[in-house]
Amino acid sequence: ADGLAAVVRALDSEDVYLREAACEILKPLAGDGGFDPRLDAKANADAIKKCRAWWSKKAGKEWQE
Repeated sequence: ADGLAAVVRALDSEDVYLREAACEILKPLAGDGGFDPRLDAKANADAIKKCRAWWSKKAGKEWQE
């Protein structure tokens, strides 16, 4: 779960390539969720929230910043 948490955190990255890689890893696991790696974290806030909720459910613990 810690490895996946790092990938979920990458969705917030300022680096578009890192966001794109994280999205490609998470999409088959967590679904699309509306995340667009071309947009920044603010524009993707709802999709990031959904992904963090998915991670919390999978890991069985609350998301930690």
